[in-house]
Amino acid sequence: MVKLYGAGRYFLCRHCYRLAHASQSEDSLDRARRRSNTIRTRLGGEAGPLSTFPQRPKGMWNRTYERLLDKAIEADVQAEELFAAEAARLLARLDRRAGKRDF
Repeated sequence: MVKLYGAGRYFLCRHCYRLAHASQSEDSLDRARRRSNTIRTRLGGEAGPLSTFPQRPKGMWNRTYERLLDKAIEADVQAEELFAAEAARLLARLDRRAGKRDF
């Protein structure tokens, strides 16, 4: 036990309070975004799909940089697809609700 949490009446460990790590409650969209952001920050850039991808760090092999670039782009594309699917699902739900309210 390294850390104690005061989530209740007593200070207990994560296991005793049955607390989950933040990554355990992420959905697939958040995981894809986190995967891309991790690669971007590892290469010295800024997190976020709208930020430019960082240049290859000095001393990194071209093959390694290209592999990480491909993984980040793949994660960005997956996140965009998941976001578009979720947005379409929500819009369809709104359309169904609006159709029920017509008098």
